[in-house]
Amino acid sequence: MNRLRVLFAMIPGILFADPYPIGKGTGYVAFLYSQSFYNSIFLGRNFRHFTDLGLSGTGIQNEALSLYLYYGISDKDTLVLDSKYHNISDFPEFGASDFEGLSDTYIGWKRTYRYARDSQAVELGVRGSRNYDAGKVTAPGRGSTDAIVTWHWARVLDERQNLGLTLKHEFRDPVPDGYGAQLTFSRTLSSDATIRMFFGVEKDRDGVNLFGPGFTALPNTNFDFKREMVQVAGLGFSHRIGPEWNILGSLAFKLDGENSDAAPRSLSFGIGRGF
Repeated sequence: MNRLRVLFAMIPGILFADPYPIGKGTGYVAFLYSQSFYNSIFLGRNFRHFTDLGLSGTGIQNEALSLYLYYGISDKDTLVLDSKYHNISDFPEFGASDFEGLSDTYIGWKRTYRYARDSQAVELGVRGSRNYDAGKVTAPGRGSTDAIVTWHWARVLDERQNLGLTLKHEFRDPVPDGYGAQLTFSRTLSSDATIRMFFGVEKDRDGVNLFGPGFTALPNTNFDFKREMVQVAGLGFSHRIGPEWNILGSLAFKLDGENSDAAPRSLSFGIGRGF
C-alpha cells in the first residue's frame, strides 16, 4: 500500500509529479468532480473583468467529471488513463453557448527507470480531444490529437516529506504546441493522510492574441489558436478511509494568465480505490 498511498496524494491538479511505479498487477481508479467559475479574463497579460468590457458580471461556470485509471503491467511500467466530461454554462453576451460532453481522453505509458531516494520516470501518451467548435467559445476541445512526453522526478527528503517536479511537452496538430511544469511538495501527516502544495505553469508556444491583431471574430473565431499561459498554485490532500479506499481533493488558485479565463480558484474532490 505504500506505492498507492503516494499515488493517492498526486492526482488533483493540472499535473502531478509521479515517478513511482504502482506495481505489477496493481491498479488504482479515481473519480473527481471539479468546479470553477469566472467573470473575468486575461487580455494579453492584462486582467479584465467582464463589466470592464461592457458585459454583465454573470460569468461562466465550468464543471467537470474526471476518471483516472492506473494499472501496473510490470514492476516498472504503468498504464495511465485520464478522461474528462465537461458541463459549461452559456454566456450569450460573450457569444458563448453552453457545452456538455466528453472533452478529451488521454492514454499513456509510464516507465520508471530509477526508483530510490531520487526517483525518475518517462511517460509517453496520446490525447484525443473533441472537434473544435468555433461557435462555442467555452468548448474545451481543440480538435487535435496530441502526442505528449512527460518527465517525472521526485526526491525523498525524509520519511515524511517528498519534493517532486514534472516537465511535459505536448506536440499538437493542427494547433500550436504546448509545454508545462509543476513543482510539488508532499508531506505525510499520518499513516492515512497526506497533503501537498503545488505550483504549475502551462503555456502554448505560438498563436494569436485574444481580440488582438489577427484574431477573427465570431462565427469564425480562432480561439483554438490563441496564445495562452496560466500559472496555478494550490493545496491538495488525500485521506484513507479503508484498506483500499481514499478521499482526495485540491483547491487551486490561478495566479496569472495570458489570453485565458481568469477563474480565481478551482475546487476538486472525489474518491479513489486501489485494486
